[in-house]
Amino acid sequence: MERTLYLIRHAKSSWDDETQRDFDRTLNQRGLRDAPAMAQKHADSGVKVDLIISSPAMRAHTTSKFYAHAHGMDAEVIDLQETIYNAGVMDLLDVVRNIDDNHTCVLLFGHNPGISMLVGFLSGQAVTMPTNGVAELKMEIEHWKDADAYCAELISFDYPKNHSELQ
Repeated sequence: MERTLYLIRHAKSSWDDETQRDFDRTLNQRGLRDAPAMAQKHADSGVKVDLIISSPAMRAHTTSKFYAHAHGMDAEVIDLQETIYNAGVMDLLDVVRNIDDNHTCVLLFGHNPGISMLVGFLSGQAVTMPTNGVAELKMEIEHWKDADAYCAELISFDYPKNHSELQ
């Protein structure tokens, strides 16, 4: 069975308030411009999303809400998972392996370096995810629990600087 996993790094966040906890950082102006535009491009491509999983950190959760909205999904259905924040590749792999098999197309929002490392681990392709980078991975696996090293093909890799209107 073909399963599609979109690994998405949060949009550009603000560093304006030095007293703010990392977890609570919001999106900056560029992030607030890029996230809805990238989300709409993703939805316009005809992708049918079954599930959205996100880090609960403000910048990732906010980015995931733009994608939920663009895909016509209620932001309340976003599955917030604490383990994604500051996660390494094996923690993120556990998140993927625990996806319910009823879902065949999943968006997972996280942070670097873990999200870039997971793309590389699953696909064998070295990718450095910029902010609001979107990596599309296809896997021919029967169950999400079967996700493992090199089980995926990197189908596409997109990010805001690929689009002139977001420059």
